[in-house]
Amino acid sequence: MPSKIEQIKRTSILLAALGQYAAKSVNRSHLVDGSSTPITAEVTGTVGRGRVELSVAGTLSVGSPSKYARSSAPPTDQLVACLLAELPSDTDRARVMTRLAKQFAKGGGLPCDAKALKAAKVWLAGMRSTTPQTRAGTVSFAPEG
Repeated sequence: MPSKIEQIKRTSILLAALGQYAAKSVNRSHLVDGSSTPITAEVTGTVGRGRVELSVAGTLSVGSPSKYARSSAPPTDQLVACLLAELPSDTDRARVMTRLAKQFAKGGGLPCDAKALKAAKVWLAGMRSTTPQTRAGTVSFAPEG
């Protein structure tokens, strides 16, 4: 007969395995939003060489979806492309890109004055877009007793 501690360890191992299995196997779309379902289950398994028996009873609750807004900054490549497009010619664009790439490759950062950097930071901080999103309701289990 295994000790109480050994039985607790085996039960913990079995529950951890079932939790990992459930996390990979549950299809959230099959759970009904806003539902509450009573559950009773008898779980029997073998952990190592020991047998584990577990009774589970409780209620599985599925929350309702909620709305939120996702905020994001513009993609860097698109922003740089838009700024380069403001230059009058392909030659000017190539000259600026070459000069900045060489300066950055030297390890000295990018050449810009403090005033321009501050203005850019303020401008970028205000350049955000929001996209409405829906988050699935949480799933929880309340054991009886």
